[in-house]
Amino acid sequence: MKSFLAPSYTFTPGASGVGTVNLSGIAGFNIKFLVAIVNQTRGTVIYATGSTDTRYTALSGTTLTLFADTTGHSSGDVLQVIYEDQTGAPIADTAIQTLPAAPVRQVGQITDVAGFSAVGASVLDPYFNAPIVGTGVTYNQAAGSLNILSGTNTNAEFLARSIKFYSGSMKMRFSIIASQRIANSNFAVMLADLIGENLAYTINSATSVTVAIANHTFDATNVGQFVQMGGITGAAGVPGRYAIASVVAGVSINLTVAGFPASGSGTCTLFGRNYIRNLVTGVTATAINVDAQRNGWATGDTAATINTTASPGTIIQCETTGREVFWNDMLRASSAAASSTSRASRYENIPDATIPLYVFIWNFNGTTAPASTTTFTFSHLSLESFPNNSVYLQGVRSVGTANALPVVVTSSGTVSTVTAVGTVSTLSSVSLVTAANLNIPVIIADVASAALTTTATTSALTPTFGCSYVVSIPVTVVSGTSPTLDVDVQESDDTAINWQTVYSFPRITATGIYRSPKLAFNGNRVRYVQTIGGTSPSFTRVINRLQCSDSVASIRQLIDRTISLTTLNSATPSINVQNCRSAQLVINIGAATTAPAVTLQGSDNNGADWYSLFGVGQTVTAVANSTVSTIVGTMNSQLIRAVVSTAGTGVTAGYVLIKGF
Repeated sequence: MKSFLAPSYTFTPGASGVGTVNLSGIAGFNIKFLVAIVNQTRGTVIYATGSTDTRYTALSGTTLTLFADTTGHSSGDVLQVIYEDQTGAPIADTAIQTLPAAPVRQVGQITDVAGFSAVGASVLDPYFNAPIVGTGVTYNQAAGSLNILSGTNTNAEFLARSIKFYSGSMKMRFSIIASQRIANSNFAVMLADLIGENLAYTINSATSVTVAIANHTFDATNVGQFVQMGGITGAAGVPGRYAIASVVAGVSINLTVAGFPASGSGTCTLFGRNYIRNLVTGVTATAINVDAQRNGWATGDTAATINTTASPGTIIQCETTGREVFWNDMLRASSAAASSTSRASRYENIPDATIPLYVFIWNFNGTTAPASTTTFTFSHLSLESFPNNSVYLQGVRSVGTANALPVVVTSSGTVSTVTAVGTVSTLSSVSLVTAANLNIPVIIADVASAALTTTATTSALTPTFGCSYVVSIPVTVVSGTSPTLDVDVQESDDTAINWQTVYSFPRITATGIYRSPKLAFNGNRVRYVQTIGGTSPSFTRVINRLQCSDSVASIRQLIDRTISLTTLNSATPSINVQNCRSAQLVINIGAATTAPAVTLQGSDNNGADWYSLFGVGQTVTAVANSTVSTIVGTMNSQLIRAVVSTAGTGVTAGYVLIKGF
């Protein structure tokens, strides 16, 4: 669980990229468990996970270098540290055996996409941090693609990593085209952990390098393990995978390297003690090397056959469940039939499911200059992170070719082998199939076509099946002066005793058809609150509900038009966003003498206490005659609401929208 800690720390204020916090008071400190650091004296968040404005720029042991500018702060300021508590005792096996069975509701996957849609030289999709670019290497984005031109300098690099990290089960998919495949020109796409960035290194000899990592946690038991060294600046270092030769506790580590000059110094990035790697190397367009590494130990590259890196290129898909990794690929060209082909796998030396893994793009030349420049075109990258729920049946023998699972057709004997299924002309009974409602979605007319002239709430409606639905509102006739219709979809999980809004439609003022996104169904009753405005308004409408059987990611939206934007601490109603990972805040106003500001707040105890969500996007200031939006990228609150943090004056209010997704 997340805890508010009061450890000993050393706070050294400074400019962005200079100020630091040393959390040496947290035993076994691990950056992946640090949620946020708040300067309570200043009322400012100086670090928050998942935020580009309050991230760390370098990590050395227990010392974070802060991106936030803290030059106006004092080293004596009181800091509040929010850290994931890892000290809870595990449940004993005997206790687990007595737990009753419980239903499991699936949670939809999170999908992040880097589309490279912006255009220009030295432009990189904001999914990644600012790249480290070596001599002679250039990059640009054009036509929805990232192009990296390797140049012909020895050991020249392009290194960038994702802002966000992932852990557990995930699927990474990317497309790649190489203008040529020649020796000494390499391109890697990796899921890898981060040890530290902008780390100072000193060359001891052509085969030995010392990297300074203050307060690191390596010790003699890590000697021999391998890490990746890249993003090298300064001396003519050689990017690559190197073994830890020795450790100076809390100060530095020594790496056994190859091809370095006899002396020199500079900075580097250490990463990939744990990784899943896709490496485009060598001269064969129909092959890439794949491998995985856990805690410094790898199986060794597998040369996987692929379609081709020559135009039009191939799409590589790499999927890990936490217990195995699978690689396959497919042609980028259109195909009438499924074209994905399995290429490789790993069942050991796989990063632990709890390790935070970033997406790294790494172009690096060899110690011998490439004969000519290679252009690597990277047209698409998506990362799907999803829950990994395994199902095991106790007391059941393993199933395989030597122990086949029997299939019995009731009253018709045993089917021993099915080699092919052609055309099924008749099914005598489909009751089991239809009982599961796995057929096409069913439209339910919850409100028949009629004119609505006053505010009304429907009676409670009972869905007949499914775990998701879409609401559509066809409006055929609208009349009156400045007529408005606001519709809220509400659910009850206690058979119509209590209700909560799950989705607010944008205001309807004209004919048309208005649809909600697909909503996860978490209750057992549904109703619609229809609020009418204007002079003599009339809306002829139907409300349809499309019942579906698929599980979807949770989306919740509330639009409030009653909040007083001229009153400090005036708040919207709350909305339940459990199972949502991100939040959006939107404010719309007309004229204003002084623009108001609103802040997103979260609660984990049913609204008894509220706190401001951490990170960029928690507060938005309105702009006169405009709509302003912001997103909080990572949150895990039970409820959220918007509250006026700066009261406006002379404000013509529009609405405030809060959304969890």
